[in-house]
Amino acid sequence: MTGIDKEVINKMITQTTRNTAKTSREAEKAENRLRQSEELVKRAKAMGKRELEGCEKIADEALAQQAAELVQAGRVYLFADFDCYFAAVETRDNPSLKGRPMAVGGGILSTANYEARKFGVRSGLPEFIARRLCPQLVIVPPRMEAYQAATASIQPVIQGLTDTYTMMSLDEVCMDITRNVDTFSGPLSQDEIAEVKRTKFLPANADCAIDPKSREVRAAVISYRFRQGVEKATNGLTMSSGVGMSKVLAKMAIDMNKPNGQTVCYLNPPASAAVLKDIPIRKVPGIGPVAANTLSLPPFEITTCGGLVDKRALVVALLGQGIQGSILSCAGLGHYEFSGFQQNGQASIGQETTFRATQLTSVVADTVRDLCAKVWVRLTAPEPSWVPSRVTVKVRFNTWVDKSHTERLGFIESEAQLCERATEQVLGLLHRNHSEFAKGGVRLVGVATSDFKHDIVSGSQGTLDLDSADAVECPICGVMVPGKSADFHANNCLALQAQAESKAREDSIRRKALKKAKGKGKGKGKGKGAGASSPNKVFMSYFLAEPP
Repeated sequence: MTGIDKEVINKMITQTTRNTAKTSREAEKAENRLRQSEELVKRAKAMGKRELEGCEKIADEALAQQAAELVQAGRVYLFADFDCYFAAVETRDNPSLKGRPMAVGGGILSTANYEARKFGVRSGLPEFIARRLCPQLVIVPPRMEAYQAATASIQPVIQGLTDTYTMMSLDEVCMDITRNVDTFSGPLSQDEIAEVKRTKFLPANADCAIDPKSREVRAAVISYRFRQGVEKATNGLTMSSGVGMSKVLAKMAIDMNKPNGQTVCYLNPPASAAVLKDIPIRKVPGIGPVAANTLSLPPFEITTCGGLVDKRALVVALLGQGIQGSILSCAGLGHYEFSGFQQNGQASIGQETTFRATQLTSVVADTVRDLCAKVWVRLTAPEPSWVPSRVTVKVRFNTWVDKSHTERLGFIESEAQLCERATEQVLGLLHRNHSEFAKGGVRLVGVATSDFKHDIVSGSQGTLDLDSADAVECPICGVMVPGKSADFHANNCLALQAQAESKAREDSIRRKALKKAKGKGKGKGKGKGAGASSPNKVFMSYFLAEPP
């Protein structure tokens, strides 16, 4: 089994999805980006040399200041990520899946193992496309309880290493191991020496002797011991890890030596910049698909981290100082504050579901209430419960146009209150976008809560956002989320998708909802006896009058 060529994979996906509402919407977005590019080119041509020099000075001062702060702090961060987490858990529990291309999901894939990835099967891919790419693909339904249990089993390993850590998602953790590195003492075992030799030290042109006095070697050994502890605690699940002097660098280093490997970036600013020089900017936390696409077009034509650093003057001049955080990240100096499942706070808790397109607002409202019930269970599961003050809703029309709305409200302390607010927001979106709704209805609804009463997640340096002042578009689900939470949200999206009902159960729910809606229709004019339906006040206020 050798897989298929990448070009063939892309061609097959394009052929499968062409002439759909989604591709039409993507084409429309591409045209808008080209128009934006033309305007930026005009502004760049009109820009004077003095203005560019001033912007370069601003960027250079930020780089120098951040480099000095990182050197002074001397922090060492370890990011670790399970390899094909959901698929690995399924294979561990069902050895017959070993060596076979398999994926986890239903309708939309949550993850795929490495054998399936050879055929172009990946997370976020619709099941019908995945089966065309790989007819022998085995797809198993998600078992969130098993994944949560595996994550829980590594908590003692993490806490035995450090008490300064953040669970980014079910399968990823960020740890500050500075104290461990500074207090490390040898000697090294033969296994540890062998692992240090297998470790990828970057940049590659720098040599690292097997010397326990080296902070890089100490970090490599600590990382290895942690990964060994995880493998033992989970009965065979492996993690890959990255080490760096900044969180952004450590996180990005994970993918440089997968699976079951580790990468250590030399703990100085020049080495950090060299490590990321040729890395695509799309892989940088905080730079989403909209921003990456804008930077790839004239007048920038930037696709790599090194390119963004080199053209920092032009980028700052045209896009403003809000991009400084992205420049720092591309130089390996980013101080982007990742949010996650922390002991003290979580970025957001939400749920979304896809269904057959409908124009029945009663079905949409029932779906929103069902989502709110699931979100409320997750909000009240911890002790103390999460108490949100912000509710974000999202709808995807059958034309593949996404609309979202966020409201900061008083603290929501009951499921009924959450349902009322979310339903009102969703129906409001449908009312304000009546023309899109009339073209074929809605195919996806999502509800998310954030800004919790006990949330102490700090803010972050500016990262590039071309959509609004404080929000970026999630590259997986398209929801607009606060900039500081963008990376957490994207990494956790697939876990949220996996928690959704299976396709068969969703069909059953839809049938019941449609039957209920028809029953209400038959009850018109029968008074308040059997078969009568009481009017929905929210529905009445939004839909009895024609939209403006």
